This record gives sequence, structure tokens and C-alpha cells, in this order.
Amino acid sequence: MYGCLSFLLRLSGYPRLIQDPVGPYRVGMRRTRLPDSLYCECMYPIATPDGKHEPYFRPEAISGLAEYAQLPRDLLHHALSRPHPCPFRVPPLEGSWPIVVLVHGLGGCAEMYSQFCMFVASFGYIVVAIEHEDGSGCHAETSDGRTLRYTRLPAGFISSRESILDFRKPFLEQRAAELRTVMLALAKGGGDDLAEVLSVADRANGISLIGHSFGSATILQFLRPTGAPPAQSTPRVRDVVLLDPWLVPVSDAVLAQGISQPTLCILSEQWRNDEEQMLHVRPMLQRCSVLHAAMWATGTVHQSISDSSTWAPAFVSKAMRALGRLEQRDDTRLACAFACHEFFAKPQLAGHRNTARPPKPHLTIPNVLLPLSS
Repeated sequence: MYGCLSFLLRLSGYPRLIQDPVGPYRVGMRRTRLPDSLYCECMYPIATPDGKHEPYFRPEAISGLAEYAQLPRDLLHHALSRPHPCPFRVPPLEGSWPIVVLVHGLGGCAEMYSQFCMFVASFGYIVVAIEHEDGSGCHAETSDGRTLRYTRLPAGFISSRESILDFRKPFLEQRAAELRTVMLALAKGGGDDLAEVLSVADRANGISLIGHSFGSATILQFLRPTGAPPAQSTPRVRDVVLLDPWLVPVSDAVLAQGISQPTLCILSEQWRNDEEQMLHVRPMLQRCSVLHAAMWATGTVHQSISDSSTWAPAFVSKAMRALGRLEQRDDTRLACAFACHEFFAKPQLAGHRNTARPPKPHLTIPNVLLPLSS
């Protein structure tokens, strides 16, 4: 039965992925493991769209996602037949493109934010979506071939701030260490598979970080002062984007440090209206040294930024809490990608940036972002 439903979804054109670039550049894609680091998907500007398209999702990632969501694998099988919207291994466009690293949330994987990453890359960025191996994602495979799945809460777990802090601490520490290896690998050229792409990267001016949910917590943990001098080869963090930051598992000591880099925060309406989340988000934002903007997206849910709303008709996505009640399918990803581009390109935040890059999108950007009141 579930296979039949997936077949019908496939015939109906799901997942419905936007193929054309939002910004002025077409986008290519590569899949690889960074040297001594994590698996990743990299999207980047290309000169020509000619090239083959790999499947949108890896079969093993579909299995992990089904297990995480507690859904029959056959129900998600239609994602395997959909080609990725970006051509594979196409040569990069000449330029000096800033590097952006995207850090996924709980249950995520490298493919989970493909549309958002493509949208950001189309404005002239090399976007690297990493896949953590701490057991917080739906799927990962280690360098020695071990398959990792999502680590569930132990039986009888009583949820409280203290219990979540204790349970998630080793996950956060491993993620921060893994993010450090990613930064080092990118600084050193990314290995054979990404050498061509990173040869046209702006590696001299640091790396931007985007985190969704637990990915934002990871960034805060990574940025915490340790007292030790940074390794000379570690690139600096240029700026930070927090998307629905889940800060409950972040210690008070780390939250109190705030963020010294220029910061953009975008919340879903679901997150903005959650008192428990805002209890930690608002004080942290007040401690950010250079808070560019804090915004929220009207009518949205926590998963609006991910690809999950592209997998089924809108009424199904809304019932599954993958899409807001009044939300149009691609609005949030489009608006957030353009907001990230405007933030990254701000000359007053980073005068070295190439502000000659065409800033205007090819598609109409939905007006769904509002200022977050204090």
C-alpha cells in the first residue's frame, strides 16, 4: 500500500523541487567526504547547466529518514526517483565565491536542506552541507564504513532542561569537534573532489556558518572561547546565521558568551510563539556583539526551511507539520535564502566582499519576514 502511495506521489511530480536558480547564477553539486572530516554535499556557481543529475537522495539516507520519522520506507521511495535539481560535477564558474557551511538539526542529513542550499548558492556562494556523525542525524556513514542512525532518548527519559543538557552534551561536544575538522579541511583545499571548486573560493576572508535548530546550538558550542590560541590553519568565522536556534541543550556559560561575529537570526512563527524556546533565544541575541537583524517568518513551522514540505501535496505537508497552515510551499526557503545573501553581502559588515555580485533575484521573493520585537 505504501509503495502505491509513493508511486502516486512520483507520478504527481513529488518531490517538487525548483530547478531554476533564484539568484543570478546556475548551481552545480558535488558529494564527497572531506579529508579527515565529514561527508558533505557542496553546491556552487557554474557557467553551464550541462551535466548529468544524480538522484536527489541516497538510498541509505532514505532508510535512515524513514527510521527516524517512524514511517514505512516504501512511503519515501519516490524521493529516490527524483533527480537532484543541480547537475553533478560540473566545473565551477570563475570568481572568488565566499564559503558557507550549513549545519543540520536533529534528524537531519546532507540532503535535508538541498533547496535552501541551492537558493543561497545561486546568489554567488559555495555552500557546504555537512553530515554529522554524533548520532543526532537520521543517517551518517563513518570513514570506516559504519552506518549510524538517530540515537533516541532512553526509555523513561524525563524531559527537563537539566536532563536535556546532560543527554545532549556529548552530542554537542562531538559536533563542535567535527565542525572544527570541516573548517580545517576547507582551509586546506577540501581534498581531490572539491579542489576544483575551492580553487575559485574566497578562502582568505573566512567562512560563514548557517545552523538550523540543533545546528545553531552546534555553532554556539563551536564558537565558545576555550582559552587556547586557535590553530594557525583554522579559518576565522566571518558571520553566523541562526535559523530557529534550539538553545535548550546549550549550557548557560556558553549562552552567556553570545556571539562576537555579525549575526542574523530568523525564526519560524512556531518558534517565536514557543515560550520555552524564546526564554533562551532572546537573552542570547541580546549578548550578540553585532546583531544584524532578528526576524520571524509569518505562518511558518520549525521544518519550513527544510525540504520536507516538497515531498507531498500541501495538505499532507500541513497535516505532518512540515508546512505552516497558511504557508506557500517555497516561500520560507526563498525568503530566508535572500535574507542570508543580503546579510552576507552587507558592505558595512565586511567591506572586503565583492558587492558587484548581482543582488537581485530572478524569482519574486515572498514578503514573509518581519522584525522580531524585543
